[in-house]
Amino acid sequence: RQAIVQWFQSTAATTAATSDGNDNDKDDPVVQEIQTLLDEIRTNQQAQQTAVPLEVPSMGPVQQVSDGGWTISTECRRDPQTGQLLNGCLQGSTLQPVHIGTETWQFMKQANETIVQKGGLEQHKSQYQGGKKGKKRPRHNAAQEDERRRTIWSQFQTFLQHHSPPPQVVIDGANIGFYQSNFVGAPRHLDYVQVDWMIQHLERELASKSASTSDGDIVEGNDLASQQPQEKESGKKVPRVLVFLHERHLNGVPRKFQNLVQSWQSAGQLYTTPFGMNDDWFWLQAALHWKCLFVTNDEMRDHFFQMLAPRSFVSWKERHQVHFSFGDWVRRSHDPSQEQQQNQQSTRSRQVLLQYPEPYSRRIQRIAPPDNGNKDQPPTTGLVIPLPKQGDENRFLDGKHVDDSAPTEELYLCIRATTTTYRPTA
Repeated sequence: RQAIVQWFQSTAATTAATSDGNDNDKDDPVVQEIQTLLDEIRTNQQAQQTAVPLEVPSMGPVQQVSDGGWTISTECRRDPQTGQLLNGCLQGSTLQPVHIGTETWQFMKQANETIVQKGGLEQHKSQYQGGKKGKKRPRHNAAQEDERRRTIWSQFQTFLQHHSPPPQVVIDGANIGFYQSNFVGAPRHLDYVQVDWMIQHLERELASKSASTSDGDIVEGNDLASQQPQEKESGKKVPRVLVFLHERHLNGVPRKFQNLVQSWQSAGQLYTTPFGMNDDWFWLQAALHWKCLFVTNDEMRDHFFQMLAPRSFVSWKERHQVHFSFGDWVRRSHDPSQEQQQNQQSTRSRQVLLQYPEPYSRRIQRIAPPDNGNKDQPPTTGLVIPLPKQGDENRFLDGKHVDDSAPTEELYLCIRATTTTYRPTA
């Protein structure tokens, strides 16, 4: 933050215009050096866009032709429900979400598909898997394994294309089932009851939200209220969620949980992934194909690494991932229709706590202030920069950006040209 503020307070960030419209500082060696660096940044961004689709906006121009300078506001707060800034020089402006275009969706789907069918992207030369999972495993029968994977994946793609209506949420079943299970004496199998809590909670919440909203398209990154309602087909209840579980979790299910698992299968809420393939590939591809929300606490660092770390992956994750936890124990509401499928499990369950994506993106962005009503002095765009806060280590996917001294509150640095005659330099 200090370096950014120092830049906008420097003379290099504001260049006065001469009477003939030329910048009188253009021969200043400091300005020339800065301009060279800015040109280099833009060149690198263009090169990256050629290799990997990138629709995340850059910082944009950081110089203006004006004698008014810049207004800088630190520690600006926002309304978490709307993204509207509550104070500072851009008060009333609304933070915007990063748009994920068709090209980006297609790139990520194709990248995941290539990793599944060929063992990795051609450009990925590292011997490591990423995500602290060690070195890649040797593939002794690569040709035979690839053929098997292609056959299974082709069947899965057919499933995705013909599954109608598509689920509104996909669930990483293993991540939910093994949540908080790392303790002495923990069972070796996943917690099927926790998975059921998640399924039933989402089904109830989606049904409730669907009843109170009109039909509409799925909106990127919003909570379940914005998701498309499901209709009943021929009187049969259509599942709104789909949980993905690896086959190993469904072989030898303890007897007391077998009816529970059977209920998911009967309701069309379960997709089983095969041996020899990573279950993450399947729910990740489903979330990309259906452009829906997905529930997991997995930060997918290995997938990010294997996809050559595109910024678009981080933006997609930020707009569609739902994090979860389980809260206090509560008594279940009595529902005779579910008594059999719950296999007379405990009448108590833990609260399901979900953290949905924000309606905006926490990224450096340019936004326009609210219309001031003065047509002679149109509002200028302003620059908004998120400040570090605790918990940011998960945003960067490598787990190293930890700062215990950072605040817990989400704050922004806002910068706006002081004069309305603002003209960004080329």
